[in-house]
Amino acid sequence: MLLCHLLHTYCLPILLYGLEAVTISNANRQTLYVTWKTALYKIFKLNDEFFVVCAILSWYSAYILCI
Repeated sequence: MLLCHLLHTYCLPILLYGLEAVTISNANRQTLYVTWKTALYKIFKLNDEFFVVCAILSWYSAYILCI
């Protein structure tokens, strides 16, 4: 859970910095998604996209409950 917190606190803001000021293309959106998904693959040691999506959803739901 600590790695997820660090990823969300430090890496996500860097990935998303300035995106509200520009129009993002579908290719760039896909690149951001793949980057985020790859980080989660490595943290949770997963190799199937279904499990990564489940990890993302469970992590966000746990994160929202802790706020």
